[in-house]
Amino acid sequence: MTGPDRGIPDSPTLVGRDVERARIGDLLATACAGSAGHLLLVGDPGIGKTALLQDATARAEALGARSVRITSTEPERDIPGAGLSLLAAALADAQRHLDPRPAAVLRETYRGVVSPAAAGAVLELLSTAAEPAPLLVALDDLHWCDRDSLRVVTFAVRRLAHEPVAVLLAGRHEVLLDPALAGLARLDVGPLDLADAVLLARSAHPALEPAVADRLAHTLSGNPLALLETIRRLEPAALHGPGSLPDPLPVGPAVADRWASEVPGLPRATRVALAVLAIDDSGSPSALARAWGAVGAEPADLVPAEQAGLVRLSGSRWQFRHPLARHACAVALPPATLRAAHSALADALGGTAEDPSGATGPERTLRRLWHRVAAAPGPDPALAAEVRSSAHALAQSGASSSASLLLERAADLVPSPHDRADLLAEAAAQALLDEDDERAIVLAERGLELGPDAVTRGRLLRARGVAAGRTRTIAEGRADLSEALDLLPQEERAHALLDLLFTTDNAADAHDALARVLDQMQDPDRYDPFGRLTITHAAFRLGRLEGGDVSRAWHAVDPTTGPLDGVRTETYFNAGMDVGLDVAAEGWGRLGARLRTSGSPQLRLEATSMDFVLDFYQGRWDEALDDVEESTALTLAIGRADLYGDSMRAPVLARRDDGEAFERAMAAAEIACGEAGMSFWLEAFPGERGFQLLTRGQAAEAAPLLERSALAAKGTITAHTVYADHVLAWVETLVDLGRDDEAREALEWLDARLGGTQATLGRGLRTRAHAALAGPTEVEALYLSAIEDISRGPHVFEAARTRLRYATWLRRRRRKAPAAQQAAAALATFESLGCGQWADRCRAELAAAGVDQVRGGRHDARRDLTAQERRVAAAVAEGLSNREIGQRLFLSPRTVEVHLGHVYRKLGLRGRSALVRWWSEREPTALAADP
Repeated sequence: MTGPDRGIPDSPTLVGRDVERARIGDLLATACAGSAGHLLLVGDPGIGKTALLQDATARAEALGARSVRITSTEPERDIPGAGLSLLAAALADAQRHLDPRPAAVLRETYRGVVSPAAAGAVLELLSTAAEPAPLLVALDDLHWCDRDSLRVVTFAVRRLAHEPVAVLLAGRHEVLLDPALAGLARLDVGPLDLADAVLLARSAHPALEPAVADRLAHTLSGNPLALLETIRRLEPAALHGPGSLPDPLPVGPAVADRWASEVPGLPRATRVALAVLAIDDSGSPSALARAWGAVGAEPADLVPAEQAGLVRLSGSRWQFRHPLARHACAVALPPATLRAAHSALADALGGTAEDPSGATGPERTLRRLWHRVAAAPGPDPALAAEVRSSAHALAQSGASSSASLLLERAADLVPSPHDRADLLAEAAAQALLDEDDERAIVLAERGLELGPDAVTRGRLLRARGVAAGRTRTIAEGRADLSEALDLLPQEERAHALLDLLFTTDNAADAHDALARVLDQMQDPDRYDPFGRLTITHAAFRLGRLEGGDVSRAWHAVDPTTGPLDGVRTETYFNAGMDVGLDVAAEGWGRLGARLRTSGSPQLRLEATSMDFVLDFYQGRWDEALDDVEESTALTLAIGRADLYGDSMRAPVLARRDDGEAFERAMAAAEIACGEAGMSFWLEAFPGERGFQLLTRGQAAEAAPLLERSALAAKGTITAHTVYADHVLAWVETLVDLGRDDEAREALEWLDARLGGTQATLGRGLRTRAHAALAGPTEVEALYLSAIEDISRGPHVFEAARTRLRYATWLRRRRRKAPAAQQAAAALATFESLGCGQWADRCRAELAAAGVDQVRGGRHDARRDLTAQERRVAAAVAEGLSNREIGQRLFLSPRTVEVHLGHVYRKLGLRGRSALVRWWSEREPTALAADP
């Protein structure tokens, strides 16, 4: 990228851009009024995006705002963090006011290390920079921005809220393919209409004949830069009559072709000087001067290029007139000339000259290495080994993107196809860690084409399988992973098995693959504790082990140590569900605390998903829906598709019978899961619809839907899956409908799947199902046992449902007093959960038991707060400062303060101390205690 001091290309006159300028003006006004906003400008090369950004910065400064304008350049596209380092440098004054941790994270970007915490650091940087005055950040030519910088900046843009910050981003249409930009507010910058194009042409050359202007406007399709460059290039005589215009015109919409055509005719010394300027990414005038000296060039050699319209002198510095001119030179110059320029810049960056970005000599090592690689004329095993070593060091520091790119470059430097495939397998593995799945697939397929040995082929298939399972379809990923597991060495199979578990989606047709792999892994002691947990978890899912086996393996894992990533977190979480919420909650709490303080949005997302399950089962349903909202917001801010949000909302909405919201969630979930091939969730959706019908008391209509879900669960049901709820509901619904024989058959199946579980929920659900079909002397003991197990978690909704069924059984036996006690306890729970239909059934039971007056549920003022306000208030109650809250929730301190003001107003409180006291008095406690 280039900062403001590295040059501004010439701007076409802003003719015909009233609509675009109005949109940008609204954005600037919003920022000056104290609220954040953004706009993505998309259009063809030369269409005028840069001119609009230039105009915006001038208007911002006229309004008293500060502006920072940064332009991506092609040489920096493959250098991770290149854009971030220059953004941090442009806001160096604000960087000095950051806490040590985010400041250190930003300094790391100077050497190509973009840590998971960079997103939060950039958010804090932008917020801090806007404290003295409103801020405009204009980022141009995003199609040449390195992926890490683009991902981090767009995350921060989405999380800005109550800050006086306006962000303008501009790029060609191909940027829309990047998921990091999905959903951003967009402004398409199209061609000028005929009248405006003619007006622009005549404003550029007042003596231009109207007929000539009209022809130029028609021929050049309203592209402003093409129009101005054509007029600049035409001979004076050609501008006075349409008959004098050459055919074809000397430049068309592809303006770069015109600039490229100038390069071969330039003197050799000029071409060499241009080559160095075209690939310079140092930002250091002294480094550029040394590089010119190394190739025998000097700044004066650029004068012919200036006369050709390629470059211009701004003050004492030479700059390209337009990014397209830089690109044209890089394409048109001979490869040998470019290699010599890369070599000269590599040597120049070895010094200790000043760097505007603040990077010192050691921090420029990675940039220097990129130039050395680009300078290599062919295979160079010694350089490849150095590159590989640097990549491994970066991988250890968490810079997976940088490591992957370097490993790919190392592969180009080795002569052996097998060695190249091995390096590509490493590069693909690092791309997976960076969650760059499409890149991982491309790298893996490149390696597979080289005919690698069996082990390397297994590693390549593993990378492609994980990436395909996450971004394409689960079946596609599963096929690669199943083959990979036959090829990998024993010590790598546990983690590959983990990948397979992660992409099986619990599908029944994956069980054969899992079983075959487990048969080959006879010695679990060869693996680390997490590997052993993976193996026992898979074996338990296949029904090969009792719950105690997975419990012992689960307890052997310390969640506060070892590497963190989403796949490991998911397996630790699922294994915890297998051992039971009463046992697992403590370990999840420790893991969640680690995830939340990691500074990584991705890992914060994992923690939020875990929070949802804890809140859902433990009866904090408003908080559970807040968790889903935050999960969805983080998912979209990261640039992922939201596959799970609506699937998580649906169970709450079904049990509350929030009909319209439930239908919207189900429709969205079916589309998302269908596109991803997530059969596990799709097959559960009929059961969720059936459960909503049960909530409404429509048992006959619910039964076939619950049955569909139950039949899809054969071989997949475990103690904690949604299918367990659906199978139990199916059994009980069959009993309620008088279809006892079918219910007994279903119960046998439930016993087979849950018989070995130690999870209290699974055990309690199974016991309750037996109570529905038991003889009169056994029923009461079974209900009491089920209540004890289910409440121990506590799984409050199912505990209340168990109490309600028990109350009905007691009342039918004329034991009205204990029936009323159970119904009252269930009622308290259902009211707290917002389950109106279930609460009404409790009231009906109480009335039948002779209880006339039933208290209504008390209003919880926390429900008057928005989800974000509740999160902020809860964090204040923990004792966190605004800055600490912002770092946890990826909000700016200013936004935290705004939310906190809303909390005080809605709750009628004054100050943090009052909020802490008020909140602690209303902390949720275990519901539905034994009466």
